Amino acid sequence: MNKYLKGCLIILGILLLIVSIIAGFFYYQISTSRERSVADNRECSDSKYIFDQPTIEISDSVMTKSVRNIKLFLIQNSKKVDSMEIANNSEDRIQFNFPFEKVPLSSNILIKTENHEFLLLNMKYYNNEKWGMFGYLGKGCQFLYEYKILK
Repeated sequence: MNKYLKGCLIILGILLLIVSIIAGFFYYQISTSRERSVADNRECSDSKYIFDQPTIEISDSVMTKSVRNIKLFLIQNSKKVDSMEIANNSEDRIQFNFPFEKVPLSSNILIKTENHEFLLLNMKYYNNEKWGMFGYLGKGCQFLYEYKILK
């Protein structure tokens, strides 16, 4: 056999091996996407505490315009546990980063302004899934809440 032909076959074999390793990696990523997505969904929804300092935003027309100071009350089991006064970060809505640490998601937050009161409730995390051309790319736990106008 010609030595040039033998060298070309070896190089072709190495290239074929590299291509099949890359194709196998992508096949594995695509075939395990659903399982990883379900596991990440479960991990986000099973959170019992607020583990980061999410941004809370309430934009309800006239009630949230030009609010300067906000009083926050942490309510657990119908009792006020902690309180804090902070400055508002925005001019046309109520916006602030969550100041409390190690807060259970089952608690409520009472927000008092000069003229109005709001109650944050039903706080939870959900997985904001990221999908791409080759399947599931990873999780992004997002904080979700509802608010109710009290006064």
